[in-house]
Amino acid sequence: MKKRHFRLSVFILTIFYLLVMFSITFLNSPMGLRGAPLVIGAARLPASALSGCFNAVLLIIVSLIVIVSNGKSWVHAIVLQFLQLAIVFFSVIKARNFTSIPGIIMIAFGIILVFILKNYIAKIISNEGELDRMSFTDTLTDLPNRRALMRKMNLMQAQKKEFFLIFLDLDNFKIINDTLGHDKGDELLKFVSEKWSELEKSFSDYHLYRLGGDEFAMVVETDNEIILYDICAYAISCLSDSDNEFSGIVTCSAGYAKFPDDTKSISDLLTYADTAMYKAKNAGKNQVKEFDKNMFSELVTRFNLEKDMKMNLEDGAIKLVYQSQNDAKTGEQYGWEVLSRMNDRYGKNVSPSEFIGTAEKSTLIYEIDKYVLENTLSQTEEYYKNGGKCHISVNISGKHISAPNFVTEILKIFQKHPDFPYEMLTIEITESSYVKNIEKAQFVLGKLKETGCKIALDDFGTGYSSLCYLSMLPIDYIKIDKSFIDKIMTDDTLVKVIIQLGHMLGLKIIAEGVETQSQLDKLKEFDCDLIQGFIFGKSRLWKDWQ
Repeated sequence: MKKRHFRLSVFILTIFYLLVMFSITFLNSPMGLRGAPLVIGAARLPASALSGCFNAVLLIIVSLIVIVSNGKSWVHAIVLQFLQLAIVFFSVIKARNFTSIPGIIMIAFGIILVFILKNYIAKIISNEGELDRMSFTDTLTDLPNRRALMRKMNLMQAQKKEFFLIFLDLDNFKIINDTLGHDKGDELLKFVSEKWSELEKSFSDYHLYRLGGDEFAMVVETDNEIILYDICAYAISCLSDSDNEFSGIVTCSAGYAKFPDDTKSISDLLTYADTAMYKAKNAGKNQVKEFDKNMFSELVTRFNLEKDMKMNLEDGAIKLVYQSQNDAKTGEQYGWEVLSRMNDRYGKNVSPSEFIGTAEKSTLIYEIDKYVLENTLSQTEEYYKNGGKCHISVNISGKHISAPNFVTEILKIFQKHPDFPYEMLTIEITESSYVKNIEKAQFVLGKLKETGCKIALDDFGTGYSSLCYLSMLPIDYIKIDKSFIDKIMTDDTLVKVIIQLGHMLGLKIIAEGVETQSQLDKLKEFDCDLIQGFIFGKSRLWKDWQ
């Protein structure tokens, strides 16, 4: 609005200017006052002496018109220049005022300047448009990106529109990148983008975005949940169709939330849709979940638990307990596994799976791992100075091992305890610690082994690739998951095979969760090396073992 008013003002001033110029020309002609001089104080100047100044003023005016209008009013500027040119010709031909001839050159320069400005501004606008398109577009798929999603939702919020936000994430996408390469992963992302973009042909109020990695979002401008379900069903079915090479390998999990029914905050809407999507993943993947209040309650619980963990870490209130590991044949003490325990703000005990699972969704797991390792070394150091011979096992999160500075952090802790016998320390890892990047795992575990400590593979048999990678890593122990021990009396095949395989590779086998004598007898029969579980007593504080 301001630019339009400015252009109108400039146009009116220009017309006024042209009238003044015409009047001066008329007054200076034989038909007028026959060249009456312009008196300014003591000076007597012919009116034609001001024509150059007026030409310069017009040049500034037409330049402003072109610039302010972003080049759109260049025709108006040219017309004004030609009107000025007509006045000059009138002055020269009719009034025979030959002093105005140099003004023709200035007017010609002004016309050229208008064209230069017009082309230059057009180029700037084109570049700005391309930069704007690039800043709101994903380079791999050409889909709108996260910034475009935020702009769209903020606009719909301002217009008070109802819409659904759907978050989608490809299940097992890492498998494609790790086994077939990143080029194949990019190919999959393009395939999904093309398939999901086809929905725009059927639904006019459907918008697809790529948020990054294998995460996508859809905005559906409707309050009809049947349409929403059709869109989600199509999105999931695309990956299970038999006509694509990724069928059976990669699936899709989706979650959605509704604006403004679930929330009137765009920020919260993003969180809710993301929460529903992860709920779908945790429920078995390849499905869609709607955000509900129970999920919100879970978010609050998770938030409070994270606060409790931070407080416990700061206060040193996370307790370490030690669970016995015994020789299967003799029952003699072989070592301990260190386990962490904590209470919430109300003093209620929080299960390890709950707070460790929550910690792994944030960077808190790094602090917990370091806390447990540091305190384990401090608590047991005196025991080893006095000639202790039992081993100590400490769990390290797979997420932490994948962190760039993991080795540096662990070695810094080791340096604080230079006299600790690290050949008595075992670091326990899970399959997720290495399956994403076997080369990095080899490097990280190799560095740990250089300190003298041992490596144990925890929860063996629960993952899809343990056997594939087992011989590639510097493993000393295999721990058979409790789920196999629970079924050993009815189905002992897998336990027997794991023990035999481990011995063939020169590894020691630890059976977790052994609770009954019959389970122990069966493991002895299979020649298992070490036993861990309630059959040898519950876990206790370190002081209670001394």
